[in-house]
This record gives sequence, C-alpha cells and structure tokens, in this order.
Amino acid sequence: MAERMRAKRLPGRRHISSGAASRAERQAPVPLLTRPVLVGVALLAAALLIENLANVLLLIFAGMLFGIFLHGLSALLGRHSGLPYPLALTVVLLSMLTLLGLGFAVLGAEAATQIDQLGPRLQEAWEQTRARFKLYDWSRVLLSEKNLRTLVPDRELWLPGLRGLFSNTIGIVAGFLVVLFMGLYGAATPQVYRRGLLQLLPAARRRQAAARIDLLVDALRSWLLGTFLKMSLVGVAVSIGLWLLDMPLALALGLIAFVLDFVPYIGPALAACPALIVALAVSPSTALSVALLYVAVQAAENYLLSPLIDFRSVHLPPVATISAQLVFGALFGALGVLFATPLAASLLVIVRGSDAAGGGR
Repeated sequence: MAERMRAKRLPGRRHISSGAASRAERQAPVPLLTRPVLVGVALLAAALLIENLANVLLLIFAGMLFGIFLHGLSALLGRHSGLPYPLALTVVLLSMLTLLGLGFAVLGAEAATQIDQLGPRLQEAWEQTRARFKLYDWSRVLLSEKNLRTLVPDRELWLPGLRGLFSNTIGIVAGFLVVLFMGLYGAATPQVYRRGLLQLLPAARRRQAAARIDLLVDALRSWLLGTFLKMSLVGVAVSIGLWLLDMPLALALGLIAFVLDFVPYIGPALAACPALIVALAVSPSTALSVALLYVAVQAAENYLLSPLIDFRSVHLPPVATISAQLVFGALFGALGVLFATPLAASLLVIVRGSDAAGGGR
C-alpha cells in the first residue's frame, strides 16, 4: 500500500529514470578496443600523407628557413644601423647580389674551371691510386676487376639513371625557385604569415601558439646565422690550407667543404673524400697532410667555433644530430639528411616550449 502511494506521489519517476538511462547510453565511452584502432588508422593516414608529400613539405620548410635567414640578417642590420626593416631587407638583398656578382667575376671562372677539372682529376687520381696499391698482394686481390665489378653496376643499370638525372634537373631548378620566392615573400611580410597561421588555431590557444612560434623562429634564426658563419670560415680555411699545401683544385674543394658543412659530422667527412683522392695522386705524404688539415679544421669547428657561435641557438648533442640524420634520411632521402639538423632543432624547441608551458600551468 505504501509503495502504491509513493508511486502516485511521483508519477514521473519511472519516466525520468528511463530518460537518464537513455542519455547514459548515448554518452557511453568508446569501447577500449576501438580507440587504439582509431589512433592506428590516424597514424597510418598521417604517415602515408607525409610519405607522398615529403618533398613538398621539405621544400616548404627550406623556404621558411631561407625567409628566416633573410629576416635575421635584415633585423640585425636594422637593429645596429637604425634603418627601417624594409630598407634593411633591401640592403641585405642588394649586398647578397653584389657579393655573388663579385664572386662570379673574380672567382667564378677559376672555380668553374676547377670544378670541370675535378671529375677527370678524380678519375686520374683513382687510376694512379690503383696502380700504386697494386704493388702489394692484398691490394691486388682487393682491387681486382672481379671485385670492382661487384661494386660498380652494369651499364644497363646506370644509364637509365643517368638519363633520369637530366630530367630531374628541371625539378631541382623548380624547387630552387620555389624556395627562393617563398623565402623572399616570407622575409618581406613575416607578420602577415604569422597572423594567418594563428588564425587557423582556436582563439584560446593563439597566445600560447604565438609565443611558441616566436621562440622557434628566434632559435632557428640564431642557428642559421651561426651555421652560415661556420660554413664560411670552414670553406675559407680549407681553401687556404689546400693552397698552402700546393694542392690542385684548392678552390673547388674549398667550395665543396663550404656547402657540405651544412650537414654536421657527415658532411665534412664526405667533403674530405675527393680531397684525399686527389691528394693520393700527388703522394702519400700529401694525402696525410690533407687528412690532418681536414681533421684540424673539423676539430677547430667542433671545439672552438661551435661553443662560441652556438651559445644562443639550439644545441644538439652529437648522438642526437647523427640519429636525426639517420632517421630523416631513411624517411625522406637526401633532403631528409640535408635538413635533419634544423628539423630536429625545431622539434626540440617545440618540446621544450611544451614542457615550459606545462610547468607554468
């Protein structure tokens, strides 16, 4: 009797309970097995997208780096000269064009001649090295035609690749133009692209994202300016050292050292290979002197230049740098190795910014 009276007093109780149950069913969490599947599908889709757009994404990143480099030079000039930023950027661009013009006028012909002679000289040096090492029994076995044929692909295999090299030249030129114009437009109006990027984010996260973007740009700017300074000093030191050793093709080998020094550790080792081959054609003592020169220049860069120049930029330990080169090289090929260090530096700055933001909260 009491239960009937309570049911009469609360006629909507059963209805409310059934409505709450239906809402609970609608708001039930995703089953535990479904979440890993969704995450896996999202990661797979992202990996396929990155694989298909790898070259495009790296070209965009290269254009951003060039724009940050121009912006850094222009801001540095404006800060020390009092020039407004547009005028400082114009001065930087005109100065770069003037230096390139003077370089081509004074050294261009000699450098072009030496680079043209580098291929035949390397072939001649290789033949002379083979002839010298054939004096020993172990080297005759190592340098036999049978063993060398296993290292060199057949003509039918490398000729199609050589033809493809000429077709890829158009893509290289197009990529260079994309990087050039992206850098120029990005350096001319950096705030426009910064505001546009922030507009893509929710309003609540824009302030935090803006601080992180500024931190990333500052770190990459310092790293790029320091890297360019180290590349220039290494190229000049190698050219002067090879010239003092009376080595042929000193200027061309110095230019190779300048370009490849952009890739830490691996680049200088690759730059030393053609110099050692040419030096072996001169004499073993010359090859030893050239090896000591490259070791000394690399040691001076690692233990003297880098601590003085990189104190304001992102410092990556050697193991982290080489690991990044291996990982990005496996993912993106040669371009991945080329841009492995700035990519790793960017990830490190983003992670540090996230940790700082988390600690601040």
